[in-house]
Amino acid sequence: MATLRKLRQQIFSFNITAAGGAVGGDFTMDQEIDRNFRRTISLSVEVNDARSLTGGTFDTPLTIDSQEVLTAGYELKRLFSTTSVGPMCRKYKINERANGAKLKFKYLDGGGFVITGAYTVKVYLDLSNDEKDEPDYQHK
Repeated sequence: MATLRKLRQQIFSFNITAAGGAVGGDFTMDQEIDRNFRRTISLSVEVNDARSLTGGTFDTPLTIDSQEVLTAGYELKRLFSTTSVGPMCRKYKINERANGAKLKFKYLDGGGFVITGAYTVKVYLDLSNDEKDEPDYQHK
Protein backbone atom coordinates (compact mmCIF):
# COMPACT_ATOMS: atom_id res chain seq x y z
CA MET A 1 0.00 0.00 0.00
CA ALA A 2 1.38 3.43 -0.98
CA THR A 3 2.07 5.91 1.79
CA LEU A 4 0.84 9.47 1.35
CA ARG A 5 3.38 12.26 1.66
CA LYS A 6 3.05 13.92 5.03
CA LEU A 7 3.82 17.58 4.15
CA ARG A 8 3.92 19.70 1.01
CA GLN A 9 4.17 23.35 0.07
CA GLN A 10 1.91 24.42 -2.81
CA ILE A 11 2.73 27.66 -4.63
CA PHE A 12 0.26 29.90 -6.42
CA SER A 13 1.79 32.81 -8.33
CA PHE A 14 0.42 35.75 -10.29
CA ASN A 15 1.77 38.82 -12.07
CA ILE A 16 0.81 42.45 -11.64
CA THR A 17 1.47 44.27 -14.91
CA ALA A 18 -0.11 47.69 -14.32
CA ALA A 19 -0.92 50.15 -11.55
CA GLY A 20 -3.89 49.41 -9.27
CA GLY A 21 -7.28 50.08 -10.78
CA ALA A 22 -5.99 49.57 -14.34
CA VAL A 23 -6.29 46.35 -16.33
CA GLY A 24 -3.47 44.18 -14.96
CA GLY A 25 -3.42 46.12 -11.68
CA ASP A 26 -5.40 43.40 -9.94
CA PHE A 27 -5.59 39.64 -9.97
CA THR A 28 -8.39 37.21 -9.12
CA MET A 29 -7.34 33.80 -7.76
CA ASP A 30 -9.70 30.83 -8.01
CA GLN A 31 -7.55 27.70 -7.82
CA GLU A 32 -7.92 24.21 -6.42
CA ILE A 33 -5.70 23.08 -3.55
CA ASP A 34 -3.95 19.72 -3.93
CA ARG A 35 -6.43 16.84 -3.57
CA ASN A 36 -3.76 14.59 -2.03
CA PHE A 37 -3.56 16.55 1.22
CA ARG A 38 -6.13 16.87 4.01
CA ARG A 39 -5.32 20.21 5.64
CA THR A 40 -3.91 23.64 4.87
CA ILE A 41 -1.86 24.56 7.94
CA SER A 42 -0.27 27.91 7.00
CA LEU A 43 0.17 30.52 4.31
CA SER A 44 2.84 33.08 3.45
CA VAL A 45 3.74 35.47 0.61
CA GLU A 46 6.89 36.32 -1.36
CA VAL A 47 7.55 38.96 -4.04
CA ASN A 48 10.59 39.80 -6.14
CA ASP A 49 10.83 43.31 -4.60
CA ALA A 50 9.40 44.12 -1.15
CA ARG A 51 8.44 47.64 -2.29
CA SER A 52 5.96 46.02 -4.70
CA LEU A 53 3.57 45.27 -1.84
CA THR A 54 3.22 48.94 -0.87
CA GLY A 55 -0.49 49.32 -0.15
CA GLY A 56 -1.42 46.05 -1.91
CA THR A 57 -4.53 44.48 -0.35
CA PHE A 58 -7.05 41.72 -0.75
CA ASP A 59 -9.96 43.42 -2.51
CA THR A 60 -12.17 40.47 -1.48
CA PRO A 61 -11.67 38.14 1.49
CA LEU A 62 -9.16 35.33 1.02
CA THR A 63 -11.18 32.15 1.41
CA ILE A 64 -10.35 28.46 1.50
CA ASP A 65 -13.29 26.10 1.01
CA SER A 66 -15.59 29.15 1.26
CA GLN A 67 -14.28 29.88 4.79
CA GLU A 68 -12.89 33.40 5.28
CA VAL A 69 -9.23 33.26 6.30
CA LEU A 70 -8.25 36.91 5.75
CA THR A 71 -10.67 39.83 5.44
CA ALA A 72 -11.02 42.20 2.51
CA GLY A 73 -8.57 45.06 2.97
CA TYR A 74 -5.88 42.84 4.56
CA GLU A 75 -2.44 44.09 3.47
CA LEU A 76 -0.27 41.46 1.82
CA LYS A 77 2.92 42.96 3.27
CA ARG A 78 1.83 41.61 6.69
CA LEU A 79 2.49 38.09 5.31
CA PHE A 80 5.81 38.95 3.67
CA SER A 81 9.23 38.04 5.07
CA THR A 82 12.18 40.43 4.88
CA THR A 83 15.85 40.30 5.83
CA SER A 84 14.86 41.16 9.42
CA VAL A 85 11.78 38.89 9.57
CA GLY A 86 12.46 35.32 8.48
CA PRO A 87 10.01 33.28 6.40
CA MET A 88 9.09 30.91 9.23
CA CYS A 89 8.07 33.90 11.39
CA ARG A 90 5.72 35.26 8.73
CA LYS A 91 3.69 32.11 8.23
CA TYR A 92 0.05 32.73 9.02
CA LYS A 93 -1.23 29.66 10.87
CA ILE A 94 -4.54 28.31 9.64
CA ASN A 95 -6.42 25.05 9.87
CA GLU A 96 -8.58 24.66 6.78
CA ARG A 97 -9.51 21.76 4.53
CA ALA A 98 -7.20 21.18 1.54
CA ASN A 99 -8.34 18.10 -0.42
CA GLY A 100 -9.50 19.96 -3.55
CA ALA A 101 -10.88 23.01 -1.72
CA LYS A 102 -10.78 26.31 -3.60
CA LEU A 103 -8.38 29.14 -2.75
CA LYS A 104 -10.12 32.37 -3.74
CA PHE A 105 -9.29 36.05 -3.45
CA LYS A 106 -8.87 39.23 -5.46
CA TYR A 107 -5.62 41.16 -5.00
CA LEU A 108 -5.43 44.88 -5.76
CA ASP A 109 -2.15 46.71 -6.34
CA GLY A 110 -1.91 49.67 -3.98
CA GLY A 111 0.85 51.60 -5.74
CA GLY A 112 3.71 49.11 -5.75
CA PHE A 113 3.64 48.94 -9.54
CA VAL A 114 4.43 52.67 -9.77
CA ILE A 115 7.50 52.09 -7.55
CA THR A 116 8.86 48.85 -9.03
CA GLY A 117 7.10 48.16 -12.33
CA ALA A 118 5.64 44.73 -13.06
CA TYR A 119 6.02 42.21 -10.25
CA THR A 120 5.18 38.64 -9.31
CA VAL A 121 3.43 37.60 -6.09
CA LYS A 122 3.73 34.04 -4.78
CA VAL A 123 1.30 32.68 -2.21
CA TYR A 124 2.62 29.61 -0.37
CA LEU A 125 0.27 27.14 1.32
CA ASP A 126 1.71 24.51 3.66
CA LEU A 127 -0.34 21.32 3.37
CA SER A 128 -0.46 18.28 5.63
CA ASN A 129 -1.88 14.78 5.77
CA ASP A 130 -1.37 14.42 9.50
CA GLU A 131 -4.12 15.78 11.75
CA LYS A 132 -1.52 16.38 14.47
CA ASP A 133 0.92 18.35 12.30
CA GLU A 134 1.80 21.80 13.40
CA PRO A 135 4.34 23.73 11.35
CA ASP A 136 7.69 24.28 13.09
CA TYR A 137 8.02 28.02 13.63
CA GLN A 138 11.11 27.81 15.82
CA HIS A 139 14.44 28.98 14.38
CA LYS A 140 17.11 26.35 14.78
